[in-house]
Amino acid sequence: MSDFNIGIITFNRANMLKKNLTKLSKYQKFINKIIVVNNGSPDNTKDILKSFSKNSKFKIINLNKNYGVVTKNVVFKKSNSKYLIFIDDDAIIQNISKVFSEIKNSFDKNKKLALINFKIIDNKKKKVIKREFPQRYNKKNLNKELNISYFIGAGVVFKKEIYKKFSYINFFYTQEEIEMSYRIINKNYVMEYNPKLVVHHYRDPKGRLSNNQVIFNNFFHKMILNYKYIPSPISNISNLLWFIKTWLDSRSLKLPILAIKKINSLQKQKKLKQKKLSYKSLLYIFSTNGRLFY
Repeated sequence: MSDFNIGIITFNRANMLKKNLTKLSKYQKFINKIIVVNNGSPDNTKDILKSFSKNSKFKIINLNKNYGVVTKNVVFKKSNSKYLIFIDDDAIIQNISKVFSEIKNSFDKNKKLALINFKIIDNKKKKVIKREFPQRYNKKNLNKELNISYFIGAGVVFKKEIYKKFSYINFFYTQEEIEMSYRIINKNYVMEYNPKLVVHHYRDPKGRLSNNQVIFNNFFHKMILNYKYIPSPISNISNLLWFIKTWLDSRSLKLPILAIKKINSLQKQKKLKQKKLSYKSLLYIFSTNGRLFY
């Protein structure tokens, strides 16, 4: 039995998903299970998945609505291998036959390694773009193995026993990976970026939230993270910078003010529990060029 499961959650990207699964099926001898969770897609995703369900390597789960990124936890519950690779439904693994040995070697070398982030190449621009590099962007670092303080979900592999300790919380898009990263770091695990593991990200616009909803979620969820994990004055500075960014991106004060009102309500209801990052965790984030202020 292979040590690897591959997990994909999908919403409304039937054609891209078909392309992805067709390629994965050619390398199924390396894979124990390919687990796909369909988040209630209204397009023909169900029909596409039905054609793959005849293959015993595929485990298909159709949900009744879009629950968001948290459904990666459903993949985890169905996984029965040592390592769990997550890719976006519009992200295609490159040189897949060489990926598995590289992953094993990396985890064998470092017992405190929680996850490895793939190098994510924008398929249209044929390069790594800033928002999908898990550090402050520096071209000199794109082809180096690096310790990182947050990860990008389009291509990442977890040691299953580590994922079990953390898993995703339900933010319903934006900041989920940073939230999990804070908890991983605070338990003294490390995360790694490995440029030998590559996905091409096609960035299919279908299935996305509206632009204003993404802008709102980013600010709202960032304020939650700052309240729960980040000590002041860092959290105060970060909130101010994100307020300005949200105002400029939305071209309106309405969105950032609405987000502030919403988080104030959560705080008054005592629905947010604080677990501030340790001094050691903060140093780790600074040393890996991580994200605290933005």
